[in-house]
Order: sequence, then C-alpha cells, then structure tokens
Amino acid sequence: MKTEERIEETRTKLKNALTELLLRKPLESISIKEIAETAGINRSTFYAHYTCPRDLIDEMEDDIISHLPVFSSSDHVDMAKTFTSFMSYIKDNRNTVMVLMSNGTDSTFGEKLIKVIMDRYDSFLTFGDEELERMSYIFCINGIVGIVRDWIESGCVCPVEKVAGYSIEMAMSASSGRKVLRPKN
Repeated sequence: MKTEERIEETRTKLKNALTELLLRKPLESISIKEIAETAGINRSTFYAHYTCPRDLIDEMEDDIISHLPVFSSSDHVDMAKTFTSFMSYIKDNRNTVMVLMSNGTDSTFGEKLIKVIMDRYDSFLTFGDEELERMSYIFCINGIVGIVRDWIESGCVCPVEKVAGYSIEMAMSASSGRKVLRPKN
C-alpha cells in the first residue's frame, strides 16, 4: 500500500472513530486516547496527523463543504441533478453530518456551511433590491439546511431524489422574487 493511501486510510479511521464517539457523548468528554483506541491505532499515530480532536472536526467539516455542488446554470433540472448527487453524499455520510450539526461538537458547522453557500451562490438571486436578495437567500439556505437536518434525523427515509427536488423547487420558488409582500413606507 502506498504511503498516501495509508495516510488516507488512517485519517478515515480517525474520522469514523470520532463520529462513532460523538454519537454517544459530547466532544469535550472524548479523549485522544479514546479516539485512537476506537480507530485501532496508537496515540502517537493520532498526533502524527492532528494536534487535537478539534483539528479532526475541522477536517471533517472541510470534507463536507468540499462536496457542495457547483451549479453551472440556474436551470432547475441541472440544479436538481447536481443537488441530488450532494444529497447522496450526505446520506452516505449522515452520521458525520449529524454529529457536526449537533451541539455535541461545540461546532458552528451550520453557520459555516451557510456562509460558504451564501458566498458561493449569491449570483443566483438578483431582484435589484439588495436587502430583499439577502433576506431571500438566508431564508432559502436556512430552509434547505433545516430540511437536510430533519431528513437525516428521520433516518433518510424519503428518497434522495425527492428531497433534492423538493429542496431546489422550494428554494427556486422562494428566491423568485414573485409575490413578495413588502411593507408600506
């Protein structure tokens, strides 16, 4: 086995071990020794890759963010296909996503995810009203994050394609700028 493959395998074991432990208890109650034992490695191997459990959490968050879809157009069908692929990744990694979105990690992953999404996709909302665009965007993103969180917590029973399609449909509807009630000045 090549060195890079061994490194990746060790990191995967550590991530899986931490996820398993986080399903049972909060991050502050987990020691490096526990992570290493659960991963089947020694502590010195942990330290060869990370300085603390927070470093491992940060890498797990970055892994998920790196899988965020890149939309090539605002075409509803293209977006649904791309988002379906991301939702499949989320389903395959649901325990990791669930623990990262919980309070047990002392993480701001939800907020980090929302910021990355806002930075990446802000060009999809163009109403000519900057405040309306920002509020619509926040509404859409928080709605999708809420749908994903609920879907994971309910065991991903609804098919990936449906959740992705519904999410995109609702986001597109909410971000269309149509029928927006505005306060009278």
